[in-house]
Amino acid sequence: MSSTEIKTPDSKLLDRLSSTLRAQKLTIAVAESCTAGLLQNVLSQAEGSMSFFQGGMTVYNIGQKAKQLNVIPSSQFKTMQCQKTLLRKWLWK
Repeated sequence: MSSTEIKTPDSKLLDRLSSTLRAQKLTIAVAESCTAGLLQNVLSQAEGSMSFFQGGMTVYNIGQKAKQLNVIPSSQFKTMQCQKTLLRKWLWK
């Protein structure tokens, strides 16, 4: 599969996420870049998404990341591997 092909969301995983978030009365909002809104699209298709999905922003270039999300413009965001590494650090603090 090439990096430009879109996979069909795993409906069982999406159902489980939806059920868990609703049962625990949790919500989610996202900020996307390289996924260009794909995560927002998938989350909006989940059963009961109106009760847990708050929405999101798609900010693709570094200028908009700085303007919209207060991300400090830096060369550290220029490679995909760097972005993945930073994401892991932020998510698992």
